[in-house]
Amino acid sequence: MSTPRSDPPLKSPSEHIHQNKIPSDSSSSLSTPCQNFTKIHHHSCPICSLLMNPLPASRNGADYIPTPLEEGINVLTHIFPIFFFSYYSFQIWNDDIVNNFFEKFAVITYGMGMNVLFGVSSLYHFMCLWLGRNDSMSQLFRIFDHATIYLFIACSYTPWLALVDFGRGIGHVLTGVVWTFCFAGLVKMFFSHKFMKFLQNVNNVTMTNVMGWIGCLMVPSALMTHVPVEAFMLLILGGCFFSFGCIFLVFGNGRIPFSHGIWHVFVFLGVLSHFTALYAYLLNLDSIYHPDSSHHSKQIVLDQILDLIAGKKDWNYPKYFVPELVEWYYMLTGGRSVSKI
Repeated sequence: MSTPRSDPPLKSPSEHIHQNKIPSDSSSSLSTPCQNFTKIHHHSCPICSLLMNPLPASRNGADYIPTPLEEGINVLTHIFPIFFFSYYSFQIWNDDIVNNFFEKFAVITYGMGMNVLFGVSSLYHFMCLWLGRNDSMSQLFRIFDHATIYLFIACSYTPWLALVDFGRGIGHVLTGVVWTFCFAGLVKMFFSHKFMKFLQNVNNVTMTNVMGWIGCLMVPSALMTHVPVEAFMLLILGGCFFSFGCIFLVFGNGRIPFSHGIWHVFVFLGVLSHFTALYAYLLNLDSIYHPDSSHHSKQIVLDQILDLIAGKKDWNYPKYFVPELVEWYYMLTGGRSVSKI
């Protein structure tokens, strides 16, 4: 449930190459004394000029040009997840928990979407660092960067839609809704300058947040009885990371140093939450859940949540967490036993 950067509506690749220019701080004759002071302070302070550039005269964070150090952090914070998740995906594949066609389809789809997201984002920020943000190649990768986010959100839904029995046709409806959003997002990025121009008026951050959270409105209570409550809570936690990170994405540029890099960290945490839910729970449904007595029971769902909060039910703790985290969790819970999958 990742969200894209809050840039203004994007034009076609060809229009970007010839027309897209980012306002300069000195281009406005309406600068206030506060803005002028900020510029003087940034240009005279070597530390400030290294950590963050002044906010543009437009006061729009989308026009902000990061410092080389900030852009370098933007690259590193999305290169690291590629190696991190590739390594653990390989380890889990070797554990032989990916068995049937649907599990393989879910893992491959999610893995490809995840690596494309981080890979294209890293390339975009590297182009900005190397060539500058106004360069035609950087502008082209910016479009692909935004487009892959819509694709990744759809890929994030795929494991749940492929492995969980939603029942009553709701799975087919949710699949159609999610991929319709994805298609609309791709059209918005690449083609809406020619047709469907109304999509350009839709804010990217708003559209992707709606796309990410709409599943919670459509999923019946059967989801929480087919899947351990812990997996569902990780799903919600991941969404919260993505949505909270949007604060730094939308309001942080030019106001908080490394705000875009902080946004990338929240993206990593969101993906980590969903990654854990997939590999620790969704791929082990046969061994950790027996639905015969609780199918479509809302009361049992509520009882599970209340028992977890009251400490009457042990967590099905994912075995793929490193031992240090298991020990940390054990201390926080006062020595209460942890049920490992």
